[in-house]
Amino acid sequence: MRDVRLNEMGFIFQQMYMLKNLSIYDNIVLPAYQSKNGKGKEKRAIINNRAKKLMKKLNISEIAENDVNEVSGGQLQRACICRSLINQPKMVFADEPTGALNQQNSKLLWKI
Repeated sequence: MRDVRLNEMGFIFQQMYMLKNLSIYDNIVLPAYQSKNGKGKEKRAIINNRAKKLMKKLNISEIAENDVNEVSGGQLQRACICRSLINQPKMVFADEPTGALNQQNSKLLWKI
C-alpha cells in the first residue's frame, strides 16, 4: 500500500505538513526521490526539472530555498500542491486545497 500511496496518489491536506528542517524545494522533491522512479542521477534530474516547472506554474520559484517558516500560508499551500503533484499521481485527494489561497491562485490551481 505504501508504494501505491507514494507512486499513484497525491495528497493535499488541510493542515500544511512540511518537514521544518528542509527547504521548500527539498520538501517538494523528497517524495519523488523516494519513489520507484527517483533512483539514479538521470531520474533525479528529471524530477528536479519537474519540480521547477511546477513551482513556476504556481508562482513560487522565488521561495525554493526558503525555510518552511519563512513563507506565507498561501505560498506554503502552493508548495504542498507541488509536492502532491511531483510524482504525477493518477489521483489527488484534497482537503480544502484552496483554503489558504487568494482567488487568483485558486483559479490557477484548478487550471493545473
